[in-house]
Amino acid sequence: MENVVRDFSTNVVISCGLAIPISFYFMNSWLGQYEYRTTISWNVFIITGMGALTVTLLTVSFQAISCFNESAKV
Repeated sequence: MENVVRDFSTNVVISCGLAIPISFYFMNSWLGQYEYRTTISWNVFIITGMGALTVTLLTVSFQAISCFNESAKV
């Protein structure tokens, strides 16, 4: 189970590491076009990344526990 969790967690961290700077750049460019400018904080992206990691860990753990319970019945 540890290997599966590590693999999925690594994928989520890498994808967030690639997506956050790109989306931050494009969102700042887009928001900068308006007359009443606003900025977006890095906190939004950090919280979103942590949420994605939490959902991933919960899903993988639930599936692993389900699999272990099914194989224990046999």
